[in-house]
Amino acid sequence: AMSKKVFAGCAGRTERHGAHSTPCKWLYCTIIVLMLLGRTVMAAEPLPFRPGEKFHYTVYWTTIEAAEATLEILPMEKIDGKAAWHFVMTAQTSPLVEHIYPVYDRMDAYADADMTHALLYKERKETRKIKDVSVTFDWKAQKATYSKKRKKKAPVALMPGAFDPLSIFYFFRTHELRQDLEIARPVSDGKRCVMGKARVVGRQKVLVSGKGAPPAPSSSPPRRRTAPSRRSRAPAP
Repeated sequence: AMSKKVFAGCAGRTERHGAHSTPCKWLYCTIIVLMLLGRTVMAAEPLPFRPGEKFHYTVYWTTIEAAEATLEILPMEKIDGKAAWHFVMTAQTSPLVEHIYPVYDRMDAYADADMTHALLYKERKETRKIKDVSVTFDWKAQKATYSKKRKKKAPVALMPGAFDPLSIFYFFRTHELRQDLEIARPVSDGKRCVMGKARVVGRQKVLVSGKGAPPAPSSSPPRRRTAPSRRSRAPAP
Protein backbone atom coordinates (compact mmCIF):
# COMPACT_ATOMS: atom_id res chain seq x y z
CA ALA A 1 0.00 0.00 0.00
CA MET A 2 1.15 3.52 -0.67
CA SER A 3 0.03 6.74 0.97
CA LYS A 4 0.10 10.16 -0.62
CA LYS A 5 -0.81 13.67 0.39
CA VAL A 6 -2.49 15.86 -2.18
CA PHE A 7 -2.40 19.66 -1.84
CA ALA A 8 -4.79 21.29 -4.27
CA GLY A 9 -6.88 24.36 -4.87
CA CYS A 10 -10.60 24.41 -5.43
CA ALA A 11 -10.61 25.25 -9.12
CA GLY A 12 -12.12 22.79 -11.58
CA ARG A 13 -13.96 22.67 -14.87
CA THR A 14 -15.25 20.36 -17.53
CA GLU A 15 -15.05 20.82 -21.28
CA ARG A 16 -18.68 20.03 -21.84
CA HIS A 17 -20.66 23.19 -22.61
CA GLY A 18 -22.86 24.29 -19.72
CA ALA A 19 -21.46 21.75 -17.23
CA HIS A 20 -20.32 22.76 -13.75
CA SER A 21 -17.59 21.12 -11.71
CA THR A 22 -18.59 19.78 -8.29
CA PRO A 23 -16.28 18.99 -5.36
CA CYS A 24 -16.86 15.30 -6.04
CA LYS A 25 -15.85 15.55 -9.70
CA TRP A 26 -12.86 17.70 -8.80
CA LEU A 27 -11.73 15.16 -6.21
CA TYR A 28 -12.16 12.30 -8.69
CA CYS A 29 -10.01 14.02 -11.35
CA THR A 30 -7.33 14.99 -8.84
CA ILE A 31 -6.95 11.45 -7.48
CA ILE A 32 -7.03 9.80 -10.89
CA VAL A 33 -4.34 12.10 -12.34
CA LEU A 34 -2.10 11.34 -9.36
CA MET A 35 -2.77 7.64 -9.81
CA LEU A 36 -1.09 7.93 -13.19
CA LEU A 37 2.01 9.15 -11.37
CA GLY A 38 2.12 6.10 -9.12
CA ARG A 39 3.77 3.65 -11.45
CA THR A 40 4.01 3.38 -15.20
CA VAL A 41 4.81 0.41 -17.39
CA MET A 42 8.38 -0.24 -18.48
CA ALA A 43 8.96 -1.31 -22.04
CA ALA A 44 9.43 -5.03 -21.29
CA GLU A 45 6.70 -5.42 -18.64
CA PRO A 46 3.32 -6.93 -19.60
CA LEU A 47 1.28 -4.92 -17.05
CA PRO A 48 2.46 -2.46 -14.38
CA PHE A 49 0.00 -3.51 -11.66
CA ARG A 50 -1.38 -6.59 -9.92
CA PRO A 51 -4.03 -7.54 -7.34
CA GLY A 52 -3.19 -6.23 -3.89
CA GLU A 53 -1.98 -2.82 -5.07
CA LYS A 54 -3.49 -0.05 -2.96
CA PHE A 55 -3.04 3.72 -2.95
CA HIS A 56 -4.28 5.90 -0.13
CA TYR A 57 -4.67 9.65 -0.63
CA THR A 58 -5.32 12.49 1.78
CA VAL A 59 -6.64 15.60 0.06
CA TYR A 60 -6.11 19.07 1.52
CA TRP A 61 -7.75 22.38 0.67
CA THR A 62 -4.96 24.74 1.79
CA THR A 63 -4.32 23.44 5.35
CA ILE A 64 -7.70 21.76 5.85
CA GLU A 65 -7.93 17.99 5.49
CA ALA A 66 -10.84 17.74 3.09
CA ALA A 67 -11.13 14.10 2.07
CA GLU A 68 -9.57 10.68 1.85
CA ALA A 69 -9.57 8.36 -1.11
CA THR A 70 -8.30 4.91 -1.97
CA LEU A 71 -7.56 3.10 -5.20
CA GLU A 72 -7.29 -0.65 -4.91
CA ILE A 73 -7.00 -3.72 -7.10
CA LEU A 74 -8.95 -6.63 -5.66
CA PRO A 75 -8.39 -10.32 -6.58
CA MET A 76 -9.29 -11.34 -10.12
CA GLU A 77 -12.94 -12.32 -10.61
CA LYS A 78 -15.12 -14.00 -13.21
CA ILE A 79 -17.56 -11.92 -15.24
CA ASP A 80 -19.75 -14.03 -17.54
CA GLY A 81 -17.19 -16.82 -17.24
CA LYS A 82 -14.24 -14.60 -18.19
CA ALA A 83 -11.31 -13.64 -15.95
CA ALA A 84 -11.57 -9.96 -15.03
CA TRP A 85 -9.62 -7.27 -13.23
CA HIS A 86 -11.51 -5.69 -10.34
CA PHE A 87 -10.61 -2.04 -9.70
CA VAL A 88 -12.13 -0.10 -6.80
CA MET A 89 -12.06 3.58 -5.97
CA THR A 90 -13.56 5.08 -2.81
CA ALA A 91 -13.68 8.73 -1.76
CA GLN A 92 -15.02 10.19 1.46
CA THR A 93 -15.04 13.72 2.84
CA SER A 94 -13.44 14.37 6.23
CA PRO A 95 -15.63 14.84 9.33
CA LEU A 96 -15.11 18.61 9.13
CA VAL A 97 -16.03 19.00 5.45
CA GLU A 98 -18.81 16.42 5.78
CA HIS A 99 -20.99 19.01 7.54
CA ILE A 100 -20.74 21.24 4.46
CA TYR A 101 -20.74 18.71 1.64
CA PRO A 102 -20.97 15.03 2.67
CA VAL A 103 -19.61 12.62 0.08
CA TYR A 104 -19.05 8.88 0.03
CA ASP A 105 -18.41 7.40 -3.39
CA ARG A 106 -17.50 3.89 -4.44
CA MET A 107 -16.73 2.79 -7.98
CA ASP A 108 -16.22 -0.84 -9.01
CA ALA A 109 -14.82 -1.46 -12.47
CA TYR A 110 -14.21 -4.79 -14.19
CA ALA A 111 -12.01 -5.15 -17.28
CA ASP A 112 -10.89 -8.22 -19.21
CA ALA A 113 -7.65 -9.93 -18.17
CA ASP A 114 -5.75 -8.58 -21.19
CA MET A 115 -6.90 -4.98 -20.51
CA THR A 116 -8.53 -4.53 -23.91
CA HIS A 117 -12.06 -3.46 -22.87
CA ALA A 118 -14.50 -2.98 -20.00
CA LEU A 119 -16.88 -5.71 -18.82
CA LEU A 120 -18.94 -4.14 -16.02
CA TYR A 121 -19.07 -0.86 -14.09
CA LYS A 122 -20.85 -0.01 -10.83
CA GLU A 123 -21.10 3.27 -9.00
CA ARG A 124 -22.63 4.20 -5.66
CA LYS A 125 -22.77 7.83 -4.57
CA GLU A 126 -23.90 8.91 -1.12
CA THR A 127 -24.23 12.66 -0.68
CA ARG A 128 -27.52 14.01 0.53
CA LYS A 129 -29.09 11.38 -1.71
CA ILE A 130 -28.09 7.84 -2.62
CA LYS A 131 -27.42 6.95 -6.23
CA ASP A 132 -26.77 3.41 -7.48
CA VAL A 133 -25.71 2.95 -11.08
CA SER A 134 -24.52 -0.01 -13.14
CA VAL A 135 -23.31 -0.24 -16.73
CA THR A 136 -23.19 -3.57 -18.55
CA PHE A 137 -21.05 -4.03 -21.64
CA ASP A 138 -22.41 -6.43 -24.27
CA TRP A 139 -19.57 -6.91 -26.72
CA LYS A 140 -21.46 -9.33 -28.95
CA ALA A 141 -24.05 -6.63 -29.62
CA GLN A 142 -21.44 -3.86 -29.13
CA LYS A 143 -23.79 -2.02 -26.78
CA ALA A 144 -23.56 -0.58 -23.25
CA THR A 145 -26.64 -0.38 -21.03
CA TYR A 146 -26.99 2.12 -18.18
CA SER A 147 -29.19 1.19 -15.22
CA LYS A 148 -30.25 3.39 -12.30
CA LYS A 149 -32.53 2.10 -9.57
CA ARG A 150 -33.01 -1.00 -11.74
CA LYS A 151 -34.41 1.13 -14.55
CA LYS A 152 -32.56 0.59 -17.80
CA LYS A 153 -31.97 3.24 -20.42
CA ALA A 154 -31.75 2.56 -24.12
CA PRO A 155 -28.41 0.90 -25.00
CA VAL A 156 -25.71 3.02 -26.61
CA ALA A 157 -23.33 1.88 -29.34
CA LEU A 158 -19.77 1.07 -28.22
CA MET A 159 -16.59 1.93 -30.05
CA PRO A 160 -14.13 -0.98 -30.24
CA GLY A 161 -12.04 -1.35 -27.08
CA ALA A 162 -14.06 1.03 -24.92
CA PHE A 163 -13.42 1.22 -21.18
CA ASP A 164 -15.51 2.54 -18.30
CA PRO A 165 -14.69 5.81 -16.39
CA LEU A 166 -12.40 4.02 -13.89
CA SER A 167 -10.67 1.19 -15.75
CA ILE A 168 -9.70 3.63 -18.54
CA PHE A 169 -7.07 5.08 -16.21
CA TYR A 170 -5.54 1.68 -15.54
CA PHE A 171 -5.40 1.25 -19.31
CA PHE A 172 -3.45 4.52 -19.53
CA ARG A 173 -0.97 3.10 -17.03
CA THR A 174 -0.09 0.28 -19.42
CA HIS A 175 1.76 2.85 -21.55
CA GLU A 176 5.31 4.04 -21.05
CA LEU A 177 4.75 7.71 -20.25
CA ARG A 178 6.97 10.32 -21.84
CA GLN A 179 6.85 14.07 -22.40
CA ASP A 180 4.00 15.21 -24.70
CA LEU A 181 2.67 11.67 -25.17
CA GLU A 182 -1.07 11.71 -25.90
CA ILE A 183 -3.10 8.54 -25.37
CA ALA A 184 -6.57 8.12 -26.87
CA ARG A 185 -9.11 5.40 -26.09
CA PRO A 186 -12.93 5.17 -26.19
CA VAL A 187 -14.71 5.43 -22.84
CA SER A 188 -18.37 4.90 -21.97
CA ASP A 189 -20.46 5.67 -18.90
CA GLY A 190 -23.46 3.89 -20.40
CA LYS A 191 -25.06 7.16 -21.52
CA ARG A 192 -22.66 7.84 -24.35
CA CYS A 193 -19.39 6.54 -25.79
CA VAL A 194 -16.72 9.11 -26.57
CA MET A 195 -13.01 9.26 -27.28
CA GLY A 196 -11.07 9.99 -24.10
CA LYS A 197 -7.62 11.55 -24.27
CA ALA A 198 -4.82 12.11 -21.75
CA ARG A 199 -1.55 13.95 -22.37
CA VAL A 200 1.74 13.89 -20.47
CA VAL A 201 2.54 17.55 -19.79
CA GLY A 202 5.69 17.27 -17.68
CA ARG A 203 7.26 15.90 -14.50
CA GLN A 204 6.73 16.92 -10.90
CA LYS A 205 7.54 15.77 -7.38
CA VAL A 206 4.87 14.18 -5.21
CA LEU A 207 4.81 13.61 -1.46
CA VAL A 208 4.71 9.90 -0.59
CA SER A 209 4.24 8.90 3.06
CA GLY A 210 5.69 12.22 4.19
CA LYS A 211 8.85 11.88 2.07
CA GLY A 212 9.80 13.46 -1.20
CA ALA A 213 9.68 11.13 -4.20
CA PRO A 214 11.66 11.25 -7.47
CA PRO A 215 10.04 13.33 -10.23
CA ALA A 216 7.17 11.48 -11.87
CA PRO A 217 5.27 12.09 -15.12
CA SER A 218 2.45 14.62 -14.77
CA SER A 219 -0.65 14.02 -16.89
CA SER A 220 -3.49 16.33 -17.76
CA PRO A 221 -6.98 14.92 -16.98
CA PRO A 222 -8.47 12.90 -19.82
CA ARG A 223 -10.59 15.01 -22.13
CA ARG A 224 -13.87 13.99 -23.70
CA ARG A 225 -14.46 14.87 -27.32
CA THR A 226 -18.11 15.72 -27.80
CA ALA A 227 -19.99 17.22 -30.69
CA PRO A 228 -21.12 20.82 -30.06
CA SER A 229 -24.82 21.41 -29.54
CA ARG A 230 -26.61 23.38 -32.22
CA ARG A 231 -28.16 25.56 -29.51
CA SER A 232 -24.91 26.21 -27.66
CA ARG A 233 -22.84 29.25 -28.40
CA ALA A 234 -19.15 29.03 -29.15
CA PRO A 235 -17.04 29.70 -26.05
CA ALA A 236 -15.40 33.08 -25.79
CA PRO A 237 -11.71 33.10 -26.86
